Amino acid sequence: MTHIDSYLSRVLSENGLSFLDDLYELYDFVPNETLRQLLAAFHTGLNKWFTVINSDLRYQHDEEGNIKYTGGYFHAQDSRDYLALIDVIDTLKSKLKSTEYSFRLCSEHYDDIIRRCRRFVVKSGGSTIPEDFTPIVIEDLNPIFQMEKTVAVKSEQRTIYANMKPIGGGSYADVCSYQDPNYDMKIALKRAKADLDLKELRRFKQEFEVLKSLKSPYVVEIYSYDDANNQYTMECMDESIYKYINRENAKLTLSDRKRIIAQIGKGLSYIHSKGLLHRDISLTNVFIKHYDDVDVVKIGDFGLVKVPDSTLTSLQSELKGSLNDPDLINVGFANYDMCHETFALTRLCFFILTGKTNVERQKDSDIKEFWNRGTNTDRNKRYQSVDDLISTVMRLKENS
Repeated sequence: MTHIDSYLSRVLSENGLSFLDDLYELYDFVPNETLRQLLAAFHTGLNKWFTVINSDLRYQHDEEGNIKYTGGYFHAQDSRDYLALIDVIDTLKSKLKSTEYSFRLCSEHYDDIIRRCRRFVVKSGGSTIPEDFTPIVIEDLNPIFQMEKTVAVKSEQRTIYANMKPIGGGSYADVCSYQDPNYDMKIALKRAKADLDLKELRRFKQEFEVLKSLKSPYVVEIYSYDDANNQYTMECMDESIYKYINRENAKLTLSDRKRIIAQIGKGLSYIHSKGLLHRDISLTNVFIKHYDDVDVVKIGDFGLVKVPDSTLTSLQSELKGSLNDPDLINVGFANYDMCHETFALTRLCFFILTGKTNVERQKDSDIKEFWNRGTNTDRNKRYQSVDDLISTVMRLKENS
């Protein structure tokens, strides 16, 4: 038994906590049995005391027969026991904050009630319930707590919490995956980091809105946005193009590589037809989805997308994107245009064609010529469209 397990067992026993079986069943997603019992006990305890508060409320009927609540009195011992429970919950939540067992109150209704109760519940002398306090709706069909590393999935009967597995992320967001119990399929969830400022959160929401507007088999499909948690769901891709090429490089023919590049070209041409520039073409933002009969390449991560007339790009934005033109640091990221998009795409295609990122040892003249044109320091000599670039790749011969 680990130190955390011992601590959880002690909290459960020392506080004499118990739980109702039907509430215990709601917490089947909790990875630790003792913590599951604790959360069920917290839920049971809160329901008990909220029911007591409801019974302590006084009311009268107005002239039209409607109920009017006139406050009430929460007895002294009840007040102390309620506050003791809240203290146990807050202490355990704080202790587990940086562990794999971190949890939080996910019921906005109960969170609001606890805040309101803090205003009038006192430890001694009993607690006067305010006149504007109305009966609490008791939650006994859905969990009121969730693990920090879980996501709420609504079903017809109740809310289910699925465990999340980290699969990626960057400086602005974390990406996890989970198995959706309703559709029995893996879903990816992208959650903005907690320290983002308002402008960064607006850009994060913009990324979702842009992706949601795109309908192409070569763009990652987006599902729904959760404003309360600054996160959105999307289809879960199997792997990045970087991992795929590294693993399969020795097996891939030139025809295989051309098919991959052709799909990327179709995706980017579609994106450009919508007046958008991706601005972050990289080895980890292009993905492979493996179906039973075909592999499909899809473009994702639109966090740096350039939208016409958008005010979310600063003129002094720093250079971003792992394959981007280094000269952007001089011209300014806000001035990114098509010749910069084809620069990054050239570098991506070179990796797909060769399995390498370094051109210095490349001996094939056609591939080297392709590289030299796509990354030319004179932007006017570069590929001026994705279609032009892809056409060059398609003309490469098998002996190249």
